[in-house]
Amino acid sequence: MLSVLGNTIVLAMDGLLDSNGNKIVSQWNLGFTYVFTIDMFLKMFGMGVAEYLKDGMNIFDAIIVSLSLIELFIFGGGGSAISAFRSVRIFRTFRVLRVTRLVR
Repeated sequence: MLSVLGNTIVLAMDGLLDSNGNKIVSQWNLGFTYVFTIDMFLKMFGMGVAEYLKDGMNIFDAIIVSLSLIELFIFGGGGSAISAFRSVRIFRTFRVLRVTRLVR
């Protein structure tokens, strides 16, 4: 939950800072991509792929992580990615919905 909150804050700062600040935000985004990728693979390993894919939120998480990895490998993860593709990162904030569902 703290990773999702931190990622939301970092995404909100994207484009608001100078070039040095944007480099730091980019590094944080890279770190969150790694954290969410590890989270996805640990859940797949722990639950099994079939059980993991039964939950719609897990599928949503996997799509967001996959798109983040595609951005990282194809576009280098820097500011060179096309803005429409970079905007997909905003969907990471919807991971908060998963946490609120668990609280209920």
